[in-house]
Amino acid sequence: MEKQEYEWVKQTRQILLAQCKELNGDDFTQELGFGSQSIRDSLIHIAGCYHAWLGSFVLLQTKSPLLPKKSN
Repeated sequence: MEKQEYEWVKQTRQILLAQCKELNGDDFTQELGFGSQSIRDSLIHIAGCYHAWLGSFVLLQTKSPLLPKKSN
């Protein structure tokens, strides 16, 4: 990834988190019935993907996920 592309990733992440900061707790955790269930859970998923992407492809060091899958 080029430096400019990573800057775009950081900028969009800052915008997303700024918008989430405006939500009240109930809206942030409200289960939506699809995807990751809530905005909070979606952000946790994004963080796990980001960790895996950086660790695996950029640093070549991540061997296991940040958040292992839950067994049902």
